[in-house]
Amino acid sequence: MPFPAEPVDWAAPASFYTGSDELVELADVHIKHSGLLLPVHSQVLATQAAVLRSLFRALREDAGSAGGGTRAIMEVCTGG
Repeated sequence: MPFPAEPVDWAAPASFYTGSDELVELADVHIKHSGLLLPVHSQVLATQAAVLRSLFRALREDAGSAGGGTRAIMEVCTGG
């Protein structure tokens, strides 16, 4: 799916990269960056990055042992 021609709507930035509210609803992880919570799909990210795969696996194990859900928030730290 190509990116939309319109600029990013910062009130709902996920619509820029997902193209569908239905996909946003299916997100199982949120990445926090510059105060924005961006819904993402852990399985998609995990297939592309081994370090994220390990992180998501550890989060699921921790959530399971604590009796909580598997949703997580990962804060992206940017230098500066």
